[in-house]
Amino acid sequence: MVGPAVEGFLASAEATALTGHAPAAVAAAARVIAEFGADEDERPLRIGPGRLGRLLHGGVDADDLDDPALVAFPAVVVAWTRYTARLAELPPAAVEDVTAIATECGEHVGEEHEELSDDELAELLDRYVPELDGADLDPAEAAAVLERRLFAVPATVVELDGEELDLDPSDPDDRRLLIVAEHGSDPDDSDPHVTLHEIVAEQLWRDEPPQAWQAARRLLDAGADRADILHVLGEIAARHVRPAGAEYADAAHAAELDALGR
Repeated sequence: MVGPAVEGFLASAEATALTGHAPAAVAAAARVIAEFGADEDERPLRIGPGRLGRLLHGGVDADDLDDPALVAFPAVVVAWTRYTARLAELPPAAVEDVTAIATECGEHVGEEHEELSDDELAELLDRYVPELDGADLDPAEAAAVLERRLFAVPATVVELDGEELDLDPSDPDDRRLLIVAEHGSDPDDSDPHVTLHEIVAEQLWRDEPPQAWQAARRLLDAGADRADILHVLGEIAARHVRPAGAEYADAAHAAELDALGR
């Protein structure tokens, strides 16, 4: 699991561009990152703000890296983030957002840190988990919610009608605009692909039904990319969408999702 992940990274354009560091140092730093991901949830090629925060705050022991690898680590964590974001087919704005966090995390590797305070974690998750009270925030729960919602709507900055907008993904209207922009569609047009993405994004955002995100995670584990996963979840949702007032066969929908990826 870790070995293939590291080998894939080392063969990537993102890794080969790290010419200022010895290959052995790059490989050692990449292995530490991959092992952290594998230990956390057996998915070393997953990355995001939550994981990057945990990687920084106690996830890396400087004693596990020799001096060349420690020096290379900031560049490697940024390259690793760009590589995994590319595999996940994140839109450019989302890649830049998560890369900025990776840059910050990488610069502080090896420093002594206390655990994230509730306020710090609440600030990190403010855009995606605003309903959680910072005073009662559970880091594991918050990270899980963040991962799910970032998968549904990874970008917060879009360009519409030549204007760059910084939108709030927790607002349903803004969330729709973010999805429309991801598809390159006109907000005033009716695009069935956008409509299905909206339906799936709402399911994932609210975790209703929970089988939708469970299925998505199984497909991610199997190596499927985000676009294909959203497509198949949309196809399933389309089979269970009913006209207003009609009975929704939630059990049948959940059962079909539960069988996906098994």
